[in-house]
Amino acid sequence: MAKKADSLSDYKSIIDNLKKGVYSPIYFLSGGESYYIDKISHYIEDHILTEGEKGFNQTVVYGKDVTGSQLVGICKRYPMMGNHQVVIVKEAQNLKELDYFSNYIDAPLPSTILVLCWKSDKYDKRLKFFKSLQKYIFFESKVLYDNQLPAWIQNYATEKKLKISPKAIDLMAEHIGNDLTIIANELEKISINKKEGEIITEQDIESHTGISKEYNVFELQKNLARKDFFKSYKILMHFASEGGKNAMPPIISSLYSFFSKIYIVHFEENKSANAIKERLGLNFYQAEDISTAMKHYSAAKVQLVMKVLLDYDLKGKGVDDTGSGDAELYKEMLYKIIN
Repeated sequence: MAKKADSLSDYKSIIDNLKKGVYSPIYFLSGGESYYIDKISHYIEDHILTEGEKGFNQTVVYGKDVTGSQLVGICKRYPMMGNHQVVIVKEAQNLKELDYFSNYIDAPLPSTILVLCWKSDKYDKRLKFFKSLQKYIFFESKVLYDNQLPAWIQNYATEKKLKISPKAIDLMAEHIGNDLTIIANELEKISINKKEGEIITEQDIESHTGISKEYNVFELQKNLARKDFFKSYKILMHFASEGGKNAMPPIISSLYSFFSKIYIVHFEENKSANAIKERLGLNFYQAEDISTAMKHYSAAKVQLVMKVLLDYDLKGKGVDDTGSGDAELYKEMLYKIIN
């Protein structure tokens, strides 16, 4: 049976079996999110063979450097002074001669553990090569949606036997994005200086990652919700001076999402913060910001704000603009949102 894995629990199941010495002759690790692909392949590379066995029985190649026929030759070798041979193909999506290799998949050598790290979600399961692979461990690691990141960050902290504040989660999710490898590395650095049960705060995030707890999109949303022109202006000018992650398109995208939620809630029967939290899957602070914004922005005004954001998204990308800098565009945009 193919083992489809596209979640944390499935990843854990694969690792648990590896720890028990239950091996598959082939592991097809695929998907646009490389974090779990790397975790599984690194575990196999580090733990299946002893250090003494690795010199004879472990081969690591890259897909662009080996053909299907060459890989078959490697996989058909018998282990020397050991029970298994491990063959790891990194960037396997660059492999050539897949049809030739399909014959090996139909009858793999039991003593060989082949790991194909296919870092892409682009493949046709109807092709013989991929159909044959589904008899073995067929792992699909999908990129997380933005709304799935907070739960993932929370779970990672829990696994480290730590707590993490909602604001700290928001800072990481918004400023790092959905690259799980980077998020995990940052949390790992923070956890070194934490004792079991301690809380990772937004101050920890700021000091260890350089993300500002004062100048971030959530603070901007909070101040826009209150129609606080001065504080919103201060944050936007900081964004303009930094650029990069704080360039206009990602900032405006976040604001558009925020005002879209306000618009949705305007037509909900229950507009309480708790109802907003449950309805939209937000944390307490985000729900409070939307609840506050409801008092300052009518549904009609929110529609106008969303149009303003779309206009300035285009201008930030150089469309219908004569070359204004981010600071000037932010200033114009803010004036139109607040007034």
